[in-house]
Amino acid sequence: MQRLMEEQDWEAMCQTALELDRPTRSVAAYYALALEHQDALLEGLFDLPFDFPKVKFDEDQPADEYTLFNPDCDLAAGLINSAYHEAFELTVMSGLRLHWLKTMAKAAVLNGEERLARKYIAILRANPFEGEFCDRIEPMISDTTLIAQDNELSHVLQMGIRDRHPFEQLFRKPVFLGYNMGLTEGPDAVLRTSAAACLYSKDLNAFVPRAQIFMAKRWPLPDCMQQALVIYSLKHGGADFLKQFQGAISPMTEQTIAAFSRDVAPFTKDKEAMRRELKKDWLGAYVYYYYCENNNPEQVRKHESAGVN
Repeated sequence: MQRLMEEQDWEAMCQTALELDRPTRSVAAYYALALEHQDALLEGLFDLPFDFPKVKFDEDQPADEYTLFNPDCDLAAGLINSAYHEAFELTVMSGLRLHWLKTMAKAAVLNGEERLARKYIAILRANPFEGEFCDRIEPMISDTTLIAQDNELSHVLQMGIRDRHPFEQLFRKPVFLGYNMGLTEGPDAVLRTSAAACLYSKDLNAFVPRAQIFMAKRWPLPDCMQQALVIYSLKHGGADFLKQFQGAISPMTEQTIAAFSRDVAPFTKDKEAMRRELKKDWLGAYVYYYYCENNNPEQVRKHESAGVN
């Protein structure tokens, strides 16, 4: 999926992920990244099963899949400085990797750091098979207007983010999720990503203000947002709460939640059976994700501060 990302083949990335019965966390991350670059994050995010298997890279070290995708996801989210920092730290701790050198080169170009960008391009050109990447990136160093013609990097700039706070430790981890969960304003692309981050983390209290922003902007609510609002209303005012979203929530959405409630009833005391038995008919619906997936406490990354799974 990293190779497909370098080819900017977002559709192939999504197809690769969707063909797997049980994608890993890193596959899910690159799937979300590909959707983001297609402006389809809210439409397709929950089509993937989020029942992450345990991954062990070697016998001596515990698995830390976050190191595989954090810099790439930071960059896709518009967090250029965080992407550079993570890629640089991985290079220092684990040794040179061409993939992280490319990430740092892209971050340098986006930040207008000409000498730094040329340094990374020079290193990359000394390696076989990297000429195509260098030929793509190098002209942007001296002519930044070319960034607008690049599918990947122009999308990063559209996010309109410049890390507002120098201390990444203050964001919930991983940064590309935690930062977006703290946003309530910004470019349109960021607001959509922020809503998706709240839905993925199942933080519906934080999600509702994003939905209200969608309404103020007269944007249509994707199915996942409609279902999330109905789920939230079950404990927070019911029909009275939903009045503020009148016209934006399809009657079919409430029928969907009711149908799921009937199907889930036999499995309320067995979450594993619930996930397994309902997957065939309900995968892709946010209500299924909310109640059945990504809820294994052993899969939550441990961190000093509150995190996002």
